[in-house]
Amino acid sequence: MTLRKRSTIGVVGAVILIAIPTIAPLYVRGQGKDSKKQLVKPTMAQSREVTVRGTVVCIHTYITGEAVTPEKMKAIGDAIRNGAPAGLETKTGLVVLGQGTTNPGRLLFPHAMRSVKIKGRMYDKAGFKYLDFTEVKQAKEPTGGDDDNAADDDDDDDDSGE
Repeated sequence: MTLRKRSTIGVVGAVILIAIPTIAPLYVRGQGKDSKKQLVKPTMAQSREVTVRGTVVCIHTYITGEAVTPEKMKAIGDAIRNGAPAGLETKTGLVVLGQGTTNPGRLLFPHAMRSVKIKGRMYDKAGFKYLDFTEVKQAKEPTGGDDDNAADDDDDDDDSGE
């Protein structure tokens, strides 16, 4: 073996000996106990049965602040029917509306941009509100502004929007 081959083998061996202690802890750190700490454990959201009053809105229109004209109301209803996310604008803020894993648009589109009374199970997690609704009815009298959660004559209503 020539001197040149021996020095090449020596350099490669030295690189390997230096690299193993450097790389091995990184590999091991990604395994075992530490990798379990990186997983996010799901937590249950608080929930309760409620009846809430408010205005059915297209979340996109609500968040972006687009102007709602009479012509735009039909387009908003069509968007909700076709699967655009819908929400309920209440005095206390926006509540996302849904029905489990099904598209609630077929039930909500006739009520787009109208005041409704809606029943279901409200979930609240980290300030995010979701209403898994079971019933939607047109409000008896139009509500507006700060009266979106005005109390009805029904005693079982929880019109807090929370």
